[in-house]
This record gives sequence, C-alpha cells and structure tokens, in this order.
Amino acid sequence: MKFDTGEDLLKFLQNNIRTSYKERYAGVDISPQRGSARRELKFRTSNRGDLHDSILELLRFNGIRNYTHKLSSHTVEVIDIDNNLDKVRILIKPKAGREWRQQNYWNENLENLPNWRQLKSNPDTRIEFEILKTVNSKIHELGKCKPVKLYIDNRSYSDIIGFIPGPFGAKADFMGIDSNGTPVLFISHKDGVNPKDFQQYSGISSRAGGPIYDHPEVQNFRRDIAQKETSDFYSTAYHRQIQDEELKKKSVFGKDFGTGQTGPNNIDFFCQGRARVTPRGNQALVLNFETKMVHRTQIQNLNSNKYTPTLGVRRGEAYRSIEYRNDKVSGVRGGVFSEGYIEGRNSEPI
Repeated sequence: MKFDTGEDLLKFLQNNIRTSYKERYAGVDISPQRGSARRELKFRTSNRGDLHDSILELLRFNGIRNYTHKLSSHTVEVIDIDNNLDKVRILIKPKAGREWRQQNYWNENLENLPNWRQLKSNPDTRIEFEILKTVNSKIHELGKCKPVKLYIDNRSYSDIIGFIPGPFGAKADFMGIDSNGTPVLFISHKDGVNPKDFQQYSGISSRAGGPIYDHPEVQNFRRDIAQKETSDFYSTAYHRQIQDEELKKKSVFGKDFGTGQTGPNNIDFFCQGRARVTPRGNQALVLNFETKMVHRTQIQNLNSNKYTPTLGVRRGEAYRSIEYRNDKVSGVRGGVFSEGYIEGRNSEPI
C-alpha cells in the first residue's frame, strides 16, 4: 500500500489507530509541504512507546514501507515514509500540557559529567520523571554533593551520583550512573500497587527478541492462538502458565538475561511503586520501592500474589495479529503478563 500525500497517510492513521481499552493519542498535526523537504506528522500522547509500537504494527499489517531511525533530538525513533507526491516523517511527541518535561530531573553531579550530553534523555511518563527527580535530589542532598554507596534490597552499588532514563525500547526504565558517567545499575519499573496495575512484562512478537520469540513455549502458544478466530476474543482472553524459569527471567529482566554483564536489556531489578531514599550510615543511602523489589536472582518472588509471569492473549486493535506459519488471527494482542492482569480479563487457560 502507498499513499499520494501526507494528508492521505494522516487520514489512514486516524481511521485505524484504535484500541479496545483506551485512547492512544491526544492530538495530531502535519506540517505544510515546502519543496522536496520531508513533512513532519506529529502525534502527541502520554504513552509514546505504546503509540509508536501501534503505528509500526499498523504499517506492517498493511504492507506500508517505512524506515525507523533515531535522531539525537528525539528520545523515540522517528518513522519515515515516502508517498507518491511527498515524503513524511512521523514523530511521537509528548502530550501538550506536560510542562514537567521542561524541568530538570537531574542533579549537579550528573550535569557536570563530561559525557552528560550523551547520557541525557527524557523520561516518557510523569511518574518516571517524578521518581528520577526525587531520587536524584535525595542522592545529592543526603550524599552532601558527593558520590554515595547505594543499597537496594540489601545489595550495594558504589560511587553512585544519580539516575537517568533507560534507552528507548530497552527493559531498563532507570539506570544508575557512577562518577565516571558509566551506567552500573539497571531497573525496570512499573507503577501501581498490585499486579493488575501494569500491562505486561514483555511482548511475544519478534520485537521482543529472539530469546523470547523463538522459545519453544512461546512458539507453541503462538501456534495454538493463531488457529483461533478473531471472534473467540470478543469476550474472552486466553493464558498459559510458563514452565521454563529461564523464559520467565528473560521476560522480566530482559532478553539478554544470562549473557553476562548486566545492561539495559539484562537488568538488576524489577520494581513497582513509589521510590523512597533514606540515609544509612556515612555516605550510604537506601533506595526502596514501596510495592515490589525483585532482584534478578529472585524470580521465585514473583511466583505468588498473582505476579507470576504468564503467557496471555487478549482482544486488541484490528491491525494487531499473531501468526504461526500459515495460520493468523487478527485483532489480538499477546504478551507475557502478570497472572493477575490476564486472569482478570475473563481469561481461560489454553
């Protein structure tokens, strides 16, 4: 499929970006055509990563050629599309009225790093911004403007000066930075107070990464789901317990789990809830998250209270699909969910 103009593309996107559960974006506009320059089609949303994935799924489903790449001035990848009569760049921007994005979340020690310009990026949500601002200010204040030893769940990390957002699309939402400007601590964070308050640990499409997508349990689940009809999901979701602990670990701690040194996709902690920083002796602080803190060696701590990582599929946008060889079911969204989230959607085992 190919469009004549950016207006045709915009109309197509507006008519097809839909969800069964919540609005994806708050506003959209397209710049006028100026010669051969690429036009900018801007969506504004409070969930940039989610909308970005939805647009890519829609383009792929309809066979619309596109090219994604990162610009230094944008946290989220841009999407370039060449139409018959013009060229368009899709940008996913923060929702209007998010003045907090113009405020600093960092502290003086972070800002004075030689590589700060390379490290600096914007958090995607207000919750993440508030956590970063609170934690960074407390580290600077309680550490008396010096690096600290930071304890989290009784594990210590030395020479910490603050936190920054994780890279776009990575498992890590927060990265702890040492005085050399090196990320040394990686945290995946979910808001809320129970397992129903966040959507998923991981996807199960190829975008989740080979270690998850190619896993036999995921492939068998996709096979069984792909044989169903879209109508099967109108009032019912489906789930299956994960047998392999390694698959649970990769879903929660990142696709690179078990490959060696921790990083943005091989994280140290899964955490949920509000953050709190308190002093602990000389130049030492404690970072706590109020709802949940699970270290990469403690996946068993998620096997209770409905936090168990569980394969699941629920009704989704019409252009989302699950395929397996020659079988395909559209209008569904799959992932590794918490047991509480997927079972709470009138889910049946499969």
